[in-house]
Amino acid sequence: MYQDLTDLDNALSVDVKDKNITEQAIVDEQTKAIEEAINALEYKPANYSKLNSALAQVPEDLSIYTDESVERLNSVIESLNYDLNITQQDEADKQVEALLEAINSLEKRYILGDVNLDGEITILDAKWVLQNIVRLRSLDGLSLKAADMNQDGKITILDARLILFAVTRF
Repeated sequence: MYQDLTDLDNALSVDVKDKNITEQAIVDEQTKAIEEAINALEYKPANYSKLNSALAQVPEDLSIYTDESVERLNSVIESLNYDLNITQQDEADKQVEALLEAINSLEKRYILGDVNLDGEITILDAKWVLQNIVRLRSLDGLSLKAADMNQDGKITILDARLILFAVTRF
C-alpha cells in the first residue's frame, strides 16, 4: 500500500526496550524517528493499466466523427487525473468507464443523402431509399440517418425525390 517502508523499518529496528529511565532521551529520539518515518510514508500510485488500455482504443483518425462526439471524448481525456493513489483506485476506475463511454459514443459523420456512404450523393442513393421503402433493402445506422433527407424520422418516397433533386443540382 505504501511505496517505500525502508525508513520505517530502520526506525523500528532500533531496540529500546531495555532502556531505563535515565535513557529516556534515547527512547524519545527513537519515538521521534518512528513518527517522522510514518509521516513520510507515501501511498503507491493508483493502477492506471486499464486506463492506458482504454486510451489505446481511441481511434487515431477522429476526423471521421462528429465534432460534438470528438469534443466529448477530448473533454474526458483532458479531465483524466494521473495523480491518484491506491486508496483512490475507485476514482481511477471511474475514469476508465467515462473514457470507454466517450469512445463508444463517437458518432461517425455522414452526408445527408449519401445513403450508401460512399462519400457522394448519386442516383444509387435514391435507389437504395426506394428499395428500403419496398423492403428489398434494409437500411440501418448511418445509412438510415443519411436517407432521411427531410429529417422527419421516416424514410419515404419524398426522401428519394429529394436525393434525386440533390443529384441534379450538382
